[in-house]
Amino acid sequence: MDPHTKLRDLTEPRSPLAVEVDSSPVYDLLLSLWVATSGEALTDYELSGAWFRELEERTSSVPQVEEIADTAGNMWIAVLNLVPMVPGARDIESVVAWLESSDGVDLRAALLDLKCHDVDQNVVRAAAEGDEEAMERILTCEALSPEWSSDLRRLMAMPGRKLTVRVAEAIRGYRDEVYRDIEKHHEGPIAKDAESKRVLVPATPVDRMIEIATNGVQHSLPPHVARLVLAPSVVVRPWSLLAGYGDTFILCYPVADEALDQSAEAPPRMLVKAYRALGDERRLRILRLLASEPTSLPDLADHFGVAKSTLHHHIGILRAGGLVTVSVDPESGQMVYGLRMAALEEAARLMDIYLESS
Repeated sequence: MDPHTKLRDLTEPRSPLAVEVDSSPVYDLLLSLWVATSGEALTDYELSGAWFRELEERTSSVPQVEEIADTAGNMWIAVLNLVPMVPGARDIESVVAWLESSDGVDLRAALLDLKCHDVDQNVVRAAAEGDEEAMERILTCEALSPEWSSDLRRLMAMPGRKLTVRVAEAIRGYRDEVYRDIEKHHEGPIAKDAESKRVLVPATPVDRMIEIATNGVQHSLPPHVARLVLAPSVVVRPWSLLAGYGDTFILCYPVADEALDQSAEAPPRMLVKAYRALGDERRLRILRLLASEPTSLPDLADHFGVAKSTLHHHIGILRAGGLVTVSVDPESGQMVYGLRMAALEEAARLMDIYLESS
């Protein structure tokens, strides 16, 4: 460098991304409400289709929920996005009480933001605060389907305070009539998993923390994100769901198998899944190929000369066993899979621990 060339950097150093693990059962409650009212395919979750059908039936009989119901159940995701804003304890009743006492602006803004995230945030905020011109601009944007526009018009027609009270009543009604029994079974594994993840947070890079929590998903957060909340869930297993509002993102990730294991004699579920994944010649060939380079599903199907649905089945089993990573190719937008070498070592270590514990 030229000794006469000098630079004074006056830019503010960026604060490190804050990462926290939240074990509140409110996330699982809201996710179960979302699944029960969104029309989601029920075969993609580890809980049985019969479990979800019963959940749907019981939820449909809660009048407060039916009154608030919207297209794809997005109201419940909007509420979920607000949970990190709640001060102090975030148990279910504290979150509901906070929501009930709010003026409704944040809830309206979070709901609008879900389907209108491409609209200027100042316009979204103005609409949430009651600006009719801003609201009409949002409700007539091309990104909104007619169904969504109709739902938003109905919900936004309620005064903000009335809306939050109705939503709070719906959550309480759902909890009392549907979720309380589920909560008893899920709160233990959620707390157990959260405790194991909190230990890792201080010394683990954010990208690696996301990969660990999601069992292989590789994802980099946008630059504007200042806070990441990790929320373990039993309901969404084996899926991970990323939501967010403002500069806070929430990663609802599946409770790990070991948090669900109850019997000391039973082999760890992850051990069973890993060795099930390895116990098939075609899946071993897939892993061998992924060891050389990350590959997309269509390319895997072409390489092995099989249907994409067949490869999707095998990749699903490999993912469940924690043996592959998942990322998105920035150019093609396709999902790309790679080998998690560390997972093979972890499976062998789990086998040693299990055999030696007899």
